[in-house]
Amino acid sequence: MSPQGTSGCGAHAILILIVAVLCGGACLLSPAVGDARPWEPPPLPEAVRATELTERAYELQRRGALNDAIRLYEEALRVDPLPKRHRNLAIPLEQAGRLVEALRQYWRFQRDERGEPPEHRADVAERVARLLPRLGRIRIAALSTEVPATVRVPAALAERPRCLSAAERSSDAPPPPGTPAEYLCEPGRVEVELLLQGRPVARRSLRLDAGQTAEVHFTLQAPVHLRSNRPRPEVELDGVPLMTPLPATVHLLLGPHVVVARDRAEQVRRVFTVHEGSTTTVELRFRPRRTWIGYVAGAAGLVAGALIVGISAYAATRPAPPGGADITLPPPM
Repeated sequence: MSPQGTSGCGAHAILILIVAVLCGGACLLSPAVGDARPWEPPPLPEAVRATELTERAYELQRRGALNDAIRLYEEALRVDPLPKRHRNLAIPLEQAGRLVEALRQYWRFQRDERGEPPEHRADVAERVARLLPRLGRIRIAALSTEVPATVRVPAALAERPRCLSAAERSSDAPPPPGTPAEYLCEPGRVEVELLLQGRPVARRSLRLDAGQTAEVHFTLQAPVHLRSNRPRPEVELDGVPLMTPLPATVHLLLGPHVVVARDRAEQVRRVFTVHEGSTTTVELRFRPRRTWIGYVAGAAGLVAGALIVGISAYAATRPAPPGGADITLPPPM
């Protein structure tokens, strides 16, 4: 072989070696073709802790220790509030008969179910469809938007609620004033309260069965009769002058009220409560005036004057007594 051929072979060998080194480095820096997947950050400590709690809760749930499992599922939800943890918690709640709490967790899963596996979304939808007929429903008629009135169901505010506002299905925000309210409740006795200025003024007590719908309507006002033993006193009702003369009938909001009546220097104050479905009568009783003393004194004066006049007239017209005329006597010596 000639020196030129040898040098050419050496150059080719060096070139092949360089290419091999570059390819090897590229292969080392890039993942294998069959194992190509996006890089994922390591799990956060909260996620690791929540996963451990979920695994322990699942084992307790399998053994039937539902209360302990629920407690661990709730802790996992607090540590790492992902949608799937609402589903994990809802299932043992439903198994324990806490239907309203289970429905709340199912709804919260459905509000943020994007990114969850389709089989989980379908499972929750089926569970909700089976759960709803096991509850009763309360529909509360819309209240006036001009009055600051609200309605509450105490069973929805308990530590373990038995009622759930239907508004929670789409949002945690309360419905705007003047819209009908609806609650889903577990079967049993349920109370509904009407509040004015934060005070309960009316109450409904009803019994719900599974699948039953109950309509509740509240009347915000009731008639009040105002009467007085003085003809035209000045009257203030809850600090506002009443222009209608007494006796009068006015319609007032349910709850406590104050009425004040004045007549010259006298004042009468009454506190009363207006109840739904009943008529209230308020008597404004002033102290009786002693006008009879003047009447008696005047009558006595009239009688005395009449007696004096009568006696004088009788004396003037009375004839002289019998016995003859008067005798004239001589003056003394």
